[in-house]
Amino acid sequence: MKKNLRNFEIENIVAVLTHNNSFLKNISVKLPYEFRQAVRINLKTLTERLSFYDEENKELVQSFVDSGYATDNGDGTIKVKEECRETVLNELNELSNVNNELEIVTVDETIIEKIKAMDISMTEESVLDFFIAE
Repeated sequence: MKKNLRNFEIENIVAVLTHNNSFLKNISVKLPYEFRQAVRINLKTLTERLSFYDEENKELVQSFVDSGYATDNGDGTIKVKEECRETVLNELNELSNVNNELEIVTVDETIIEKIKAMDISMTEESVLDFFIAE
């Protein structure tokens, strides 16, 4: 099924599903195999798309430094000049909101409801809706 997700949504979903304390890594949580397979397939799709976003973000940040809008702190961060702050934020927001049409494997809503009834965090629960067919 095709789903539209913005870059920041992809970033959030991947962060939640790959976190060290994720319900996916908790062996006491017995997840249905259909869901596990959907997660694996979707994570591959999402991380691939996320790598493009990350690459574009790095290039954009470097362009801020190259154009004099910011200075490189030498630790992977930048300091944006106050007079350039709005321009930089607008460009970063624009990139973050780019829409992506992705082929996503969904599962039946009843499976998601069973997982939501398990011992998972509210953040994890909110990500589960991504797996439901619209």
